[in-house]
This record gives sequence, structure tokens and C-alpha cells, in this order.
Amino acid sequence: MAIETAHRVFAAEFQRASAPSLSPGNQDGGVVTPTGLCCRTLFVAGALTEVQDDEKGLFVARLSDGTGVFELAWYGPHPALTAAVEHLSLPAFVTVIGKAMLPAQDGRQVFIRPDEITPVTRAVRDLWVISTADETAKRLETPSSLDRDGVRELAALIGRVLNLVQPPDLATLVEEDPTDVLTRILEAGDQKGMAVADLTVAAEEAGLSTTVIEQTIMAMLAGGDCYNPVKGKIRLI
Repeated sequence: MAIETAHRVFAAEFQRASAPSLSPGNQDGGVVTPTGLCCRTLFVAGALTEVQDDEKGLFVARLSDGTGVFELAWYGPHPALTAAVEHLSLPAFVTVIGKAMLPAQDGRQVFIRPDEITPVTRAVRDLWVISTADETAKRLETPSSLDRDGVRELAALIGRVLNLVQPPDLATLVEEDPTDVLTRILEAGDQKGMAVADLTVAAEEAGLSTTVIEQTIMAMLAGGDCYNPVKGKIRLI
């Protein structure tokens, strides 16, 4: 089974995505963004500002990343997603892994159908911003459907959102970085990836709390240091 990469993209670019040219029989082709990124699975982060549901079981949420807003939508029941958002005090920083969707007929803009919503810290959101800015800047250097004004506009948005990133608290860097602890454990484990549950147990034995472990894993994913080769496993890049 092929591993599908979860791509990072800013809302300002995702909002302008379009349908790709589909080959016969391909009904789930994802979207193509103006910089030429073809993606089905996304990994995004930002401030969850609104969650609504109706009597038909449709949930709609809004996630702001500093460049624009991602629309999230899913039909219930989805216990994991509902549990993830029902106790949040909005606005709240979260990461989202989900599928890029482009309705064919109802005229709605592109949206994300989330598979996972995870509460995170601002530091994790900032790592995602930095990583996404780097990937977007690289795409801007290659030919795409954007004209010169479009490139300048997106580059300016990247600059503005990077200004929102807070510098790290140096006081938290005195003790060993939890990222180094998890990296060391992953390097010593199976090179094909380690179960998140096993990583958590090993990290707890190394002295990290469950909360720190969860936040560090999300930070490493957001920063592009590791990825999920399959659900429930994590592997270093």
C-alpha cells in the first residue's frame, strides 16, 4: 500500500484550489493549488474559531491560520471529532489531518473533511507556520498558474504570517528538549516506524509526561521532522 503524504498549505492558497484533471475511473483526485501542489490529504494548523452543527448532523468549523480560513465539514456521528472539539474553549489552537474536498455541484468552496482534530499549543502552530512557509516559498520558485502579481501577493502573506510567530521561551530550553528524547527513542526503534503507543511508553519511562509527549509528537509532525507511515505509527523523516 502506497504511503500518502499529508501536505501543508496555507488557507490563502487552499481557498483558490481547483479540481485536477482526473484520469478515467479516478473519482477522488483531491485538489490542485495555484502553486501546483496536488494534494488529497492535508496537515494544517491554526486557531479553531467556530464550530456549528445542524439537525441533519452536519458539523461545520472554521480554522484560521493567519492567511485566511479553512472550512472544515463532516457528517456525524463521528465520536472522535466531536469529543475533540466539544470541550474546547474557542478560539483554540489545533492541528487537523483531513481530506481536501471540492464539491462538484453545490457551488461551495473547497473544504477539509477532517479525520483528526488535535488541541495543541501556540508553539506547535508556530512550527507549522514556519514549515509551511518554507514549503510554499519553494513552490513559488517553480513555474505555476500564478502570475507575477499572484506570486507577490502570496509571498507578502507568508511574510505577514511569519511575523505572528513568537520566539521560543529560552527558559524552557535549559532541560533536555523532549524532541531530542523522542528522536533518540525513534532512532533506536524499528526503522519502518514505531507504534505511537510504544513511543509513549518509552518516553514516559524517560521521564516525560503524557501531555508533553503528545504535544511534542504534534510539534515534530508540524515541523516536518517525522510523519505517519500508517495510522497509529510514527517514523522519522
